[in-house]
Amino acid sequence: MLLVGGSSVGKTRSAAQAVTTLLPDWRLVHPGTPGEVAALAAAPARQRVVWLDELQLYLDKPCAPALL
Repeated sequence: MLLVGGSSVGKTRSAAQAVTTLLPDWRLVHPGTPGEVAALAAAPARQRVVWLDELQLYLDKPCAPALL
């Protein structure tokens, strides 16, 4: 899921509520670096949500949202 919107409108809060409500037994993982994202992608796991808040921090190059 990709949420796009203005600053401080509740995107993160809304997504967190959805995850905890709909997937209460799933593990939530918030990687700190692009390398950690790559490691998670290389070892997929069941019942895991990878949380990429501030997506631009994980991209190697700037990217328009339409290209995601």
